[in-house]
Amino acid sequence: MTYLGKARKEDLRLLAEELNLNVGDNMKISDLSKLITTHPDYDEDFSKNQLTIIIEDRKLREQQEMVLKQQ
Repeated sequence: MTYLGKARKEDLRLLAEELNLNVGDNMKISDLSKLITTHPDYDEDFSKNQLTIIIEDRKLREQQEMVLKQQ
């Protein structure tokens, strides 16, 4: 579960939303991690894979935005 601690808040929020969890507006990283890991249907491998995809998508978007700003 250490993989959750290395993620950004926005990434954890997206993961929780994709898992159909109720995410509060003022939730901290620790709250989001706990929400994800304590859910009855929690599957570490699935969550880790989903989070990896979310992070890769975010990084790709950030790179594309930087390229657009440089033009």
